[in-house]
Amino acid sequence: MSKVKEQTAVYSVRKKHSKSSQVVTPREAGIRLLQKMKDDATYDDIIYEMYVLQKANKGLRELNEGKVVSHEEVKKQLHRWLK
Repeated sequence: MSKVKEQTAVYSVRKKHSKSSQVVTPREAGIRLLQKMKDDATYDDIIYEMYVLQKANKGLRELNEGKVVSHEEVKKQLHRWLK
C-alpha cells in the first residue's frame, strides 16, 4: 500500500449550509472525497481515504447511539489486562 500523504482531507458527515443535520449518503461522501483529492491520487490512496471515512462515520454513529465506554471503565479494563 502506498504511504500516507502528509495532507489528508477532513470530510464532514453532515451537509454544509443546511439547517437540518441530515446525514450525507455514502455516495455523496464518496463524491466529495474524490473531488477533494489530488489528481495524482492512486487507487490505494482512494481506498484508504474511503476506509478512514467509513470508520469515522461508524464511530460517530455508535457515539450517537450511546455505544461508548467511559474513560474510567477503559482504565479499569486495562489494569485487569495488564496484571
